[in-house]
Amino acid sequence: MALNPGDVIADKYRVERQLGEGGMGAVYIATNTVLQRQVALKVMTSRFGQVPAAVERFHREAIAASRVSHPSIVQVFDAGTHDGLPWIAMELLEGESLGERLARGPLSLDEVMLMATGALSALAEVHEQGIVHRDLKPDNIFLAKDKRSGFVPKVLDFGVAKDTSGEQLNKLTATGAVVGTAYYLSPEQARGAEIDARADVYAMGVVLFECLSGQMPYEADTITQLIAKMFTEAPRTLAHVAPHIPSPIADVVTTCLQQNPAHRYQSARELLHALEQAVAVSRGQ
Repeated sequence: MALNPGDVIADKYRVERQLGEGGMGAVYIATNTVLQRQVALKVMTSRFGQVPAAVERFHREAIAASRVSHPSIVQVFDAGTHDGLPWIAMELLEGESLGERLARGPLSLDEVMLMATGALSALAEVHEQGIVHRDLKPDNIFLAKDKRSGFVPKVLDFGVAKDTSGEQLNKLTATGAVVGTAYYLSPEQARGAEIDARADVYAMGVVLFECLSGQMPYEADTITQLIAKMFTEAPRTLAHVAPHIPSPIADVVTTCLQQNPAHRYQSARELLHALEQAVAVSRGQ
C-alpha cells in the first residue's frame, strides 16, 4: 500500500509527500492537522504486513524509542494501525545519516566527538532502561542539522533492540539467533550468545574506527570470511591504518574492540568518559 498526498491517517496526519522507502516501511512527511506541525510518518509496506515477526519488530521500534527521552534519540509521538498496517509518527529530521556522511570520507576529530558524545549519552540512557540496541551502525545514527553545533546526532531504529530488564519487549529473537549488521556485530552476537550493553560498546568501537580512518577493523569479502576473521584474528588497529590519530584515542577504540566483553568498557557511559579523557590528553588539556 502506497500513500498519496492528501491521505489522512488516524484522522489527523495528512500525508504531504514520500521521503523514501527502505527496510520494512515507507517514510512520508505528514502534517499533524491538530497541532499544525510536520512529522515523519513511517508506515509498514504491505508485503511485510502479513509477517508477524516483521510487525513485532515494527512495534518494538516504537516502544523502545518512546521509553527514553533524550535529545539524541529520535522522538516518537504516536503509533497505530491504518488499513491493517502499523505506522509510527516521529520527529521530522533534516540532515543526513552518518553513513551518508562517511561516503565523503573520514570525519574530523571535532565531528567524531560531537557524534560520539551525543550517541553515547543516548545509549547510556537506553542501557540504564535495560535496552540493548543491537544494530548500532552509521546508517542508524542520523546527523540532524543544527545552527549552533552543525549537527545533533540522533540514534535511530530500535527495531531489533533487546530488553534485558525482564519485560517482553523482544519476543522476536530467541537466544541463539544472530541479529544486527555484520561488520558491527560483536563476537558474542555473531555466536548467537547472550548479549548485554557491551555489544553496543563493541559496535560503537567499529563506528569510531570507521569515522576516524575511513576503514573497517576487519577486511573481508564475505560475511563468512568476516566472522571467521573475527574469531581467529585481532582487529586491525588505528595505529596501523591511521597513524595520525593520537595514541590515547586509538587505545580507546582498541579497548572497545576486544573480543572478550570483560576486557571492553563495561558501559556506554564508561566509554564516553574514556573517550573524553583521551581527547583531552591528546590536546594537552
